[in-house]
Amino acid sequence: MAKVLIIGASRGIGLETLKAALQAGHSVRALARSARRIPVDHPKLEKMAGDALEMATVKRALTGVDVVTQSLGVSAGPEMILKPTRLFSKRRGCSLPRWRRLTSSG
Repeated sequence: MAKVLIIGASRGIGLETLKAALQAGHSVRALARSARRIPVDHPKLEKMAGDALEMATVKRALTGVDVVTQSLGVSAGPEMILKPTRLFSKRRGCSLPRWRRLTSSG
């Protein structure tokens, strides 16, 4: 079975992906700012707190994984409608091509 990294695993699609991966027998590393709040405990689950916009955090999270899934999102609410978000443009700085360079260099 694969070691799966799920970025944004604390709720929503990320949490459901985490549950499905564990049910399928995979080992899961769950990266979330509030990893302690992930409402799942499992012997094959490693909760990792960190900011997915920080390259050092992403590099640590990538160590030893076979598959990466990213499900970052923003909270729904009035601020989502009234304020702009830069999450997705900032996230581009930690894109898959950069991850490949990070993991292949050492």
